Amino acid sequence: MAIVMTERELRILKEEKERLERRKNYSHMINYGIGAYNNDLSLSEYKQITEEIENIERKIKDAVIIPSIKIGTKFVVERNGERLNMKITVNPVDIPETICCTCDSLVGSCLLYKTVNDVVIINEITYKVISIEE
Repeated sequence: MAIVMTERELRILKEEKERLERRKNYSHMINYGIGAYNNDLSLSEYKQITEEIENIERKIKDAVIIPSIKIGTKFVVERNGERLNMKITVNPVDIPETICCTCDSLVGSCLLYKTVNDVVIINEITYKVISIEE
């Protein structure tokens, strides 16, 4: 079954899997390599972490990545009924027929990582993401 997520959500899942694997491997090393200490996992905790890792692996395998707004991505928003071509940049730049805002600006930081159909309200102005160029 497909699980829809952004690249950022996938990265977070992978980081969580790595964290759990380190914890599991550390416990295994303590129990079988050096000797038991007070901070190792009980058998039930070890099994629980193993199951969590397996669940995360299934989610990663079934992941379908949807585009999200990142620095440098061109996208279209609707602002008060008007469609605007936009791009988020690190530094201020001029691109013909494109509104560029920096990732540190209020609008830029609010639109980062949004996906199609997401709505953001900034100072009572509504921005709806219409499309994202991949």
